Parts: sequence; structure tokens; C-alpha cells
Amino acid sequence: MFFALIINSCNNDDDNGNSDSFCVIERTLNESITEKTAQLIYLDSKNKYALKFYPNSSSIDEVTFCVLCNKPEGVAVDDAVKFTGELFFFNSNENFNPPIGGLNYYFTKIEQIQKLTF
Repeated sequence: MFFALIINSCNNDDDNGNSDSFCVIERTLNESITEKTAQLIYLDSKNKYALKFYPNSSSIDEVTFCVLCNKPEGVAVDDAVKFTGELFFFNSNENFNPPIGGLNYYFTKIEQIQKLTF
């Protein structure tokens, strides 16, 4: 019985892979960004949607993942977007430590997002 409760508590995400508590955890603000171009992806290992972008430097060795509370309406996985929002550091107990150097994960509150068409 105890084992079943543990499994159930680990699977409290809704159909979009989001947990209500994930969205309201208090986190420290890292930075605000404006009109950043990114790609919507799904992080299978985290069961979350994220916006992926590369920094404004010439290095391809660094990637930033802006983890979202919810999938943006009208935007599909692999779509390019331009967004404005706030990036927050994850708390140490949230299991968003990058597996290798050059990967950055931030919880992101989107203020504005626009699907780009080419």
C-alpha cells in the first residue's frame, strides 16, 4: 500500500505534463528577456515544454532551456517563436541540474509570445 502511494504522488501531473505546484514554487529571478527568438520543444526527460535558444555569442556549445508551466496556445513543438518573459533559477531540490556543462535550465514566466512564420 505504501509503495502505491509513492507512485501516485510521483504521477500528479496533468495531461500537459504540468503540476500545479511546479508552477507556483518560489524561485529567484535570474533575468528578464525581451523579444528573444527560440524554438518550442518538449523535454522528454523532464516531462515539460521549454523554449530552446542559443546565447548571443559565437559558441554553439551553450544552450538555454526556458522551462514552461504550460504549452503556449497556438504553438506546436518545433515552431519558432519570439517571446518576452522572466527567467528564474530552479531551486536545488527541483532536479533541473544540467547533465553536462553548457546547458542552462530556467523556469520561465512568459509575458508575451508570438509564433514566427518564415
